[in-house]
Amino acid sequence: MKQTATKLPRHGFRLDDADGGCADYLKQVNGKAEKYAYHLSDLRRVALNLEKALDGAGIATSKRSGITAVARSAGPDRSRKTARWTPQATGTVAHLRRYDGGWRLMTADRVTVYAGQAEKHKIAIQRSEYVAIQERAVSNFEVAP
Repeated sequence: MKQTATKLPRHGFRLDDADGGCADYLKQVNGKAEKYAYHLSDLRRVALNLEKALDGAGIATSKRSGITAVARSAGPDRSRKTARWTPQATGTVAHLRRYDGGWRLMTADRVTVYAGQAEKHKIAIQRSEYVAIQERAVSNFEVAP
């Protein structure tokens, strides 16, 4: 019996929706990959970390809509036993987008992750917010003569 493919909605899967199909979509993307692949609970944790990063950068909640992020799962641990070969596993890369109601999963794909790779996320913000962060960072400093 063949499992039907989960169709990706136009505006992505809500991470806070339990029956929205996000978990089924991730199972479909991950296939047999289990240990280093993202699951719905992992993406919810990533979304919380992204919110903390945006809070730390001082970006107002009202200006977060439209921000995108790419998250990649971590790889296997590096150990002495693997000094002669590089262990690799199948992980997940997830593309997220911030809407007014929270983060949504837009797409996900399988990716090869290697030993010692930490979980990584990149946030893309608007140029105006980027400039505002730079100005706040150096607002208390001046160039010494």
